[in-house]
Amino acid sequence: MATGRKAFTGGSHASLMAAILTADPTPMATLASTTPPVLERIVKKCLAKDPDLRWQTARDLVDELKWIAGGGAGAAAVQPRTGARFAWIAAAAVAAVAILSTVAFGFFSSRSGPTEERAVRFMVSPPENSTFEESSAHLAISPDGRSLAFSASSPTSGRALWVRSLDSAVAR
Repeated sequence: MATGRKAFTGGSHASLMAAILTADPTPMATLASTTPPVLERIVKKCLAKDPDLRWQTARDLVDELKWIAGGGAGAAAVQPRTGARFAWIAAAAVAAVAILSTVAFGFFSSRSGPTEERAVRFMVSPPENSTFEESSAHLAISPDGRSLAFSASSPTSGRALWVRSLDSAVAR
């Protein structure tokens, strides 16, 4: 936001997440030469790959911003002309933290652990007044996993293809 460019880019969500996890953003001073060094330090710490190197709480970040506003080390080099400049720096830092937190939360919450595989057993009976032939012992499950297709024979209609929803005992 402070440079007019996104810190990370990618052609897809996956490549964007990979860039966030592995690439370092272009230094802000390279993109906007008027970027104060303290803002670059704050944003760089917000975007650190190692969680232990980031601000541990939003309160830590607020304390740092207040310290800078109060004339902390390096603040003399910034020399803000008005309180609006400090507000801009604070807003950029908070936005960077919010964006990084949102992306990281989305990435890590979408990752699921190994799913438990469990056996499912059920009986497939031929439809009423029909029988299975030995050669028709083939069953197929639909791609969405909700239906079962099979063939059965009856004296009146001959061989037919049947479909049964797995949450029902009735075949059509």
